[in-house]
Amino acid sequence: MKAKSAVVFACCAFFGFAVIWIQTECQLRHDVSATAVMRLRSKSVLPISEERRYTNIERPSWMILADCSVYDVNCVTSKNLHYAPYPLRFVPDKKMSAAPLLKYGKNIVVQVIHSRFTSVIRQEWQNVSISNAVALSVAYRRSLEAGNNAVNAFERMNFSIENQLATFDFKKNKGLIAWTMTNAAYAQEMLDDVISMALDIARFDFVLVLSLDLETFRACVAKGYHCTFVGNKDTSLRGQVEGSKFRVSKWFVDNGIDFVFFEMDVWFIKSVRSLKPKLDMLVATHQNNPRAINIGYFAIRANNATRNFFQDCVAEAKMKPHFSDQKIFEAVSNWHRICRTGEKEPSVWKYKPNTTCPKHSVYIDFIPPHTGVCSTHPIPTTETLFVHTLGNTPLQSPNGKRMHAKELGIWRGTRAYYAKSNKYLALDGFVNNGITLCQEEGYHQRFWLWTQLAVLITFAKASHRILILPKIIADFFVFFPWTFLDLESLHDLCDFRETNFVSHRRAWYNNTHPFSSVAQISLRDDAIGIALDQTVSWYALSPSFSVHEKWHHWAAAVNSLRERQLLLLHPGFITPGLAAKIFSVCSNSRKRECVDDIHPALFYVVEKLRFCDRGAYVDLAKHASNTFQDTDCFGLGSHRVQRSGDTTTTKK
Repeated sequence: MKAKSAVVFACCAFFGFAVIWIQTECQLRHDVSATAVMRLRSKSVLPISEERRYTNIERPSWMILADCSVYDVNCVTSKNLHYAPYPLRFVPDKKMSAAPLLKYGKNIVVQVIHSRFTSVIRQEWQNVSISNAVALSVAYRRSLEAGNNAVNAFERMNFSIENQLATFDFKKNKGLIAWTMTNAAYAQEMLDDVISMALDIARFDFVLVLSLDLETFRACVAKGYHCTFVGNKDTSLRGQVEGSKFRVSKWFVDNGIDFVFFEMDVWFIKSVRSLKPKLDMLVATHQNNPRAINIGYFAIRANNATRNFFQDCVAEAKMKPHFSDQKIFEAVSNWHRICRTGEKEPSVWKYKPNTTCPKHSVYIDFIPPHTGVCSTHPIPTTETLFVHTLGNTPLQSPNGKRMHAKELGIWRGTRAYYAKSNKYLALDGFVNNGITLCQEEGYHQRFWLWTQLAVLITFAKASHRILILPKIIADFFVFFPWTFLDLESLHDLCDFRETNFVSHRRAWYNNTHPFSSVAQISLRDDAIGIALDQTVSWYALSPSFSVHEKWHHWAAAVNSLRERQLLLLHPGFITPGLAAKIFSVCSNSRKRECVDDIHPALFYVVEKLRFCDRGAYVDLAKHASNTFQDTDCFGLGSHRVQRSGDTTTTKK
């Protein structure tokens, strides 16, 4: 009996130890498996970004500017972001203290009307473009001297190119050579950005700039870039471009130099060193057609076939000056293909070249449409190396191309465009920090919209801040202001940034914060509200204050926040009645009627602003997703309020 009990005890003990061992082994294997999975994930999955970690915590109301691009209309819902209520939406019922802000006051009339503003970019361009050309450089003097003995402009161009390329040793450096062309309208704000992109992002080894006017050539040389000057007698931009593009390309291949050509509105996102022609040519295509040539970008091997090709292009351009350079390029390339393959030419061919079949015909390869995105409405992808912003009419509205590139986030931003020391002013409010024309107050009222913009510009100029253009919400769409506000009229008022500026990470102060410090202010007829971090303060304004006294207090309150990098301003004192009075009553002949209601600083700004006005509150066809070069208002606007000394509404 005892022996039997001992056996049972031994079996139970063995079974117990077995269970414990199995549990331990399973836990160990589970831990090892979990560790392996974590290691695998750490190698294959990107780390969670800072803003994703805090999606369940309320973000400041203004962070909508940083989180959501104007193009991303469902951002708030799709990203599951939670925002705190706008802290200054309602004036509290409780008793407020009197505004103790006058110690920060400055004369806003002096700040707005009597202080001169000139953007850094425009001032710098003016300095270099009017500088003493003869004293600039030896290269410049030699180019001018060559012009005195040259038979024509293109002989001078040949000498100038040779002079510039002499600084690059082609025998030692088998580098990637690129060239572009520009005039002052493009170069003033884009030259530094384009050269920086070409060298630092596209990774070209040498970039030559063909200047189409003397002003650009002087500025280009003064900046230390490699430049040449055509001196073409054709006064039209189209004639200069089309007369030079083929001739300069012919010069390169005649001299045995492989090269890349790109236009000034090509924006590089990544290196293009991998885009080398396997055949004779590599040409960009349109986003909506992989076989439609776009000659905003092409790479060329110098050989007999490409020499024949550009010789035919030069001849065609001379015989058919009314044809665009792209049509000529496409026609000659099709002609070379027909000559090489023996295929039948079209029975009706408007652009057929007037030339015989060459001995050597070119082979052309195409850049995929998502690698080089060329479109009026480009869609960059992870495969994109460059974007070419197009318009329906070529060589028009360089400002429209710039603004389009900026809103897309492909603007390079040299010369302190993204400087950490910059201070900004933006619209504040509870409807996605934008101006809405959907609510009862200001519903479909263009004057109300224009007054909001005028007030923001007035305080941006008074506080020496850069204005971030606000988004506009109307009916079914979101809009950019530059489709109806003539940005040229801001040149003497304040500097500005595109509407999507804050949503571009390169504009952020650091990896986690868009700005180093932020303040929110609401200007009301009866109060001033200020939100600093999580503290909200309200200050009462006396009902007896005149308009001038209120503006004095508002300006003092804005100035008290001068150390904050971003100031978000809510112009809560604007009413539809005030807006209508500014733009319909306050004409030059009846200005005295507005003295008591309109501050002179605001009226000064209103007089200078120009708008592209078609009689509607906004042009619904120009919503953000449909904007491009052709929807730009730059240089096309009209003054909506008569300026001092005028008897009629002036128009640009």
